[in-house]
Amino acid sequence: MIAINLLPRCPLPMRRESVDLHRPLIVGIMAVLLSGIVCWSWGSSLLERRDAVRQEKNSKEQMLSSMTVNTQNGEKLLEAKGRQDRLMAHAQLLVKNSNQRNFPIFILDEISRGLEPLGLWLLALSIEGDDVSIEGNALSHKAVGEFIQRLEESTMFGRLVRMETQPHTIHEDHVMQKFSLQFTTPGSKL
Repeated sequence: MIAINLLPRCPLPMRRESVDLHRPLIVGIMAVLLSGIVCWSWGSSLLERRDAVRQEKNSKEQMLSSMTVNTQNGEKLLEAKGRQDRLMAHAQLLVKNSNQRNFPIFILDEISRGLEPLGLWLLALSIEGDDVSIEGNALSHKAVGEFIQRLEESTMFGRLVRMETQPHTIHEDHVMQKFSLQFTTPGSKL
């Protein structure tokens, strides 16, 4: 009988040339390692950058919140300053009105303190605006000078604007000084 083999025949084994796989294997491993190192360093740099951006974001949010608080405090401070200015203006108005009402009393008090031991007396006192006019008699010219000095040292009187003295004979042997003074008040612009 005849046997037919339909299977392909195996060729006779050929001698294969030996291929050195060490070199490509080393190159492949090196490429994989180098790729891994590059990816790891790139990933860590991305993480560092992300952390830096988060820190910057947090610091800016803190700065923004502190600026918001400062702005609110500034607004409150401006409101308080405005309220303080209004209250100061109101207080000054009240003091001015009170001083205007009591000003003649204060003037008279200062004048009476200046008169005490000097031997002089008043004939007239007038207050018109910022001017205070005083007329009176004195036993001596020196007493008038001391009286003027006391009034100038007082806080109620400004500077002396006008001064007149005239001798005035009462008896044949006694001469008095008739004086007329004009002062400004400290708040006047004269």
